[in-house]
Amino acid sequence: MSLSLPLPAEAQRESDFRDSIDFLIDDGIMTPDEMAEEAMGIHNRCVADVMKNTYYDCECIGGAFLSIREEVGPYYEQYDILTQIYTEDPQCIDEVNIAGMAYTDCQNMSEITRRNETNNDEYCECVAQGTVKQFGLFPSLRTRTIEGVRAQAISDCLAEYPPQSLLSGPQ
Repeated sequence: MSLSLPLPAEAQRESDFRDSIDFLIDDGIMTPDEMAEEAMGIHNRCVADVMKNTYYDCECIGGAFLSIREEVGPYYEQYDILTQIYTEDPQCIDEVNIAGMAYTDCQNMSEITRRNETNNDEYCECVAQGTVKQFGLFPSLRTRTIEGVRAQAISDCLAEYPPQSLLSGPQ
């Protein structure tokens, strides 16, 4: 299945919120086309949600949803499928985007907190990779969780790339 990205004005429609039960009401069956329509709605909701669109590949989300829907059928709740995709088996994490954001944020902070350090590129690469790894272990769009993921990555990388001023002591 190939999902095309909707234009921003089309990102969310009322039909994007249809669950499998909505497709069953008319004739008691959910056709493959209706399953694909439900998956497109899931994709569109992902695209329209800033946090989901930032941390997940929405095309992957739509495709993963369709695969599971086809496997489990129309009587399995949409919410349970989405929980599986977003948190239990997070195969659709947008690692490139997460790493890029973490690296950029790290570089900006390093200009202030590590301005005299010579290893900031390596340190920030470590933070970027660590953020992706930690998010994969604890995928959640809760602000506290995201902050915790970043904090853990920073802590791990500070241990690996400590500021030289801490190693040399007072001057």
